[in-house]
Amino acid sequence: MTEIAVFKTFMVPSNLPGKSARAEFALTPQSFAAMMPHQQTELCLLAHEAGYSVRKLARLCGLLETTVRDVMAKRHAFDMQSLLTPVSDAMLPASPEDAKVKEASEGIGANALRFLRMLPREGTLHFYDMGELESRADLVKGTGGRIVGNLYGRGLIARAKAKRGYTFAWGLTELGRALVVRASINGACDGEDG
Repeated sequence: MTEIAVFKTFMVPSNLPGKSARAEFALTPQSFAAMMPHQQTELCLLAHEAGYSVRKLARLCGLLETTVRDVMAKRHAFDMQSLLTPVSDAMLPASPEDAKVKEASEGIGANALRFLRMLPREGTLHFYDMGELESRADLVKGTGGRIVGNLYGRGLIARAKAKRGYTFAWGLTELGRALVVRASINGACDGEDG
């Protein structure tokens, strides 16, 4: 009898012929649905790595094969700052600057964050026109003006005097720099594109 320690609570020893290298899951669709999303992903990945087919995982979890593939492809990001909340009055609360960064980051999408990360931490970046900005930031054509306007309105970027021959120049504000640092630590910002 062998047992694979994928998730011990869902594994039972296997004594089936030809199954000596694997154990069978004692998993039901209800117990799978009760798991946290990151646990579902981890279970599917480890079971697949242990030799279970996507078809068999789908049957055990009560899902379609395409859904199991989607669960396996998910990447879960954790905001470690939320785990570091004060547990007593003796600990200092978050600074007002952290609150400003959090407020400014709400609704910032992946495209806007990509543009912010492209800007240098110090100094400015010059552009000939909006098409060049969209191209360099890998944005969808026609969305650059809306994204730049949104970031400017939130106080995350500032317009600088453009060098001769350039149409405009943008640089990060202190708030924008703090947001880029926070996004780099957390992996991404939540919210819609824009």
